[in-house]
Amino acid sequence: MTKGQQIVLVIVISMLFGVTLLLAITLINTNRAASPVPTLALLPTSTAPATQLVYTPTPITVPPTWTPLPSRTPYATSTPPSTPTSTPPPTISPTFAPTFTPRPTQVVTPSLPGPTDTLGLQNPTFEGIRDNTIPGWSWWAADNFTPGGDYDPDTSFDTPLFKQADDPVRFINGPTLQIDAEKHLKFDVHVFQTVTVSPTATVRFQVLAGAFADTGAIQLAAGIDPDGSPDCNNAQWSDLVYLNQEQSVQAIIAPEVKVGRAGKVTVCLYAEPLYAAISNAAFFDDAELNVNP
Repeated sequence: MTKGQQIVLVIVISMLFGVTLLLAITLINTNRAASPVPTLALLPTSTAPATQLVYTPTPITVPPTWTPLPSRTPYATSTPPSTPTSTPPPTISPTFAPTFTPRPTQVVTPSLPGPTDTLGLQNPTFEGIRDNTIPGWSWWAADNFTPGGDYDPDTSFDTPLFKQADDPVRFINGPTLQIDAEKHLKFDVHVFQTVTVSPTATVRFQVLAGAFADTGAIQLAAGIDPDGSPDCNNAQWSDLVYLNQEQSVQAIIAPEVKVGRAGKVTVCLYAEPLYAAISNAAFFDDAELNVNP
């Protein structure tokens, strides 16, 4: 395209733009003339008295000024108490089964008139005892206690064990009769033997005795029935002797009696603990029956 043609083209484009702009202006003016101008409606005038707005200022809460706490006084240092020195309790040695150890004190036998004759008892030294059997002797024992039944330490009695003392330190003079209580129960026993003697003879009976008791003592006695009854219910008894392991062996002597017309006597031993305990035992040895003029 030549330069002249370019100029002509620019002129044509400018003219077209101008015509287009003119048409647009004319159209706008025509629309304005056709549309009525809107009338503004006035708002009604209010007859109510004007409300006066009162401004109430909202108080402003100012947070309190932080006052630092005073410096904390440190606690006083506690001095720990001194630890007391523990003293160990004394060692308690267990109590074993009763062991009667006769003291070396000489047995004191009361002075009696010398016998003119000596009657031999059967097994006066209490040998060969086994299974609650004492050769030559009989025994009786109170027994009112039943395991699981009522129990009273003062009045509950059980049959004890009649045995040969098996520890030499328990011997009185060689083999010895030992009567062992059941634990926490008392015993009440008679050991007896009936001997034939000439009627109207005067006799006396004696025996050596010892005892062991955890608490209190064992009460012991020797007796004789001049009519030879098959038990000791009618025996004439010596005074009671109270012994435990603190006393030496004692000779217990029954009263002298005159033999009845039956010509026989029953000699008796008696033993009973004062208190029920774990270990209670009575010991007898060397029984003698002597006849006097």
